[in-house]
Amino acid sequence: VARVLSLVDYLSDAGFKTYVLTSDGVDFGYLGYEHVRDKATIVYLNDPFKIAMQKTVRHQLDAKKSSNKIFPHFLRSIKNVAYELLMPDPGILMRKKYIEAAYRLLIENNIDNVIVSSPPHSMQLVGLALKRMCGEKVNLVVDYRDSWNGRAIFRQKTVLGRMMARLMEKRVLQACDHFTYVSAPIMHKAFKISGVALDKKSCLVMNGFDDSLPDISVPTKIVTGTKKIRVGHFGMINDESGSYRDVKRILDAIADDPQICKEVQFEFYGQAKLSGKCQQDGVLFFDNLPYSEARKKMLEMDFLLLYHATADDSDEVVTGKFFEYVASKKPIICISPEDMEARRMIVELGIGLVADIDFPEEISQLLLSLSGQVEERYYEGVDVSAFGRSKQNEKMLALLR
Repeated sequence: VARVLSLVDYLSDAGFKTYVLTSDGVDFGYLGYEHVRDKATIVYLNDPFKIAMQKTVRHQLDAKKSSNKIFPHFLRSIKNVAYELLMPDPGILMRKKYIEAAYRLLIENNIDNVIVSSPPHSMQLVGLALKRMCGEKVNLVVDYRDSWNGRAIFRQKTVLGRMMARLMEKRVLQACDHFTYVSAPIMHKAFKISGVALDKKSCLVMNGFDDSLPDISVPTKIVTGTKKIRVGHFGMINDESGSYRDVKRILDAIADDPQICKEVQFEFYGQAKLSGKCQQDGVLFFDNLPYSEARKKMLEMDFLLLYHATADDSDEVVTGKFFEYVASKKPIICISPEDMEARRMIVELGIGLVADIDFPEEISQLLLSLSGQVEERYYEGVDVSAFGRSKQNEKMLALLR
């Protein structure tokens, strides 16, 4: 969502009259981006299915209201069934409503450019329909925040389903004028699956960090009275098996070796859906922070923790959190599968330390080595500003009429 919000913000400041067509749902707040409401015409479509699903998700995220460990698995099963029956995803139920509303906006406001960001990938079928209806009058930009048929969580489970979904994706990629994507492997996977030559109409536009905050990239050390190394994590966590946010292996490594918490203090900021007893010396949990406050808190840390617990499709994962961490110029501890794209970038840029999520001893060794790594030089020769959202969104200008 931050990717789309920042793009709307940037295009509006660049002189574009911007319209946002989306559906309603549960109010999760704007996280500091309230001003975007005044920069674009936002049109909401009623989506009862989305509202029902988001109400359930919000209830589950509230640890005070829900301690049911079985229900999340039941919810995931229902979601998987819905994705198989409603191809390519439940958003297809809204396709007709989106097409009608989008076409009205196009005609009434003489709109030249249409950017469709997904998932849900069913929205790309709306862009395809508009392109077929309007032809060259519309400049269609297909934006992938995640791969479509190239990611296991979106891939159909049946042979027939996969064939039909791949055909949908191929037609979308053939029809689009430009293809933008958030990490390098996505374009290669899309080409491999669809067979559409994308290199001449593709542009890598990473999520980036908010570079509108003043002096946010200046590293600062805050004296807190603790002699321990401070490791901060910002974002949602859980201990749900099969979730990429599952922190059990990290917390287990900390619990299994008392020496780790004698040297290191771990601070988790954000929603924590944890069923086990995770409170222990050296591990602290805090509520969500507003965006600007979270960025300031990052500057207090010695290291920032980035992790991804599942191997499926980790090759294309570069989380938004990665860019916020880079903005702080603090070294990143990345605990993930070996092929994770963000991990590759950390090693290539020399901005942190890495360990394999599947090897507990490797995690422990990394955490125990932090005291000897604090004075190491990181970010030497790295132009952090290149990862700012304004620099990334600037690439979009060349694609628009």
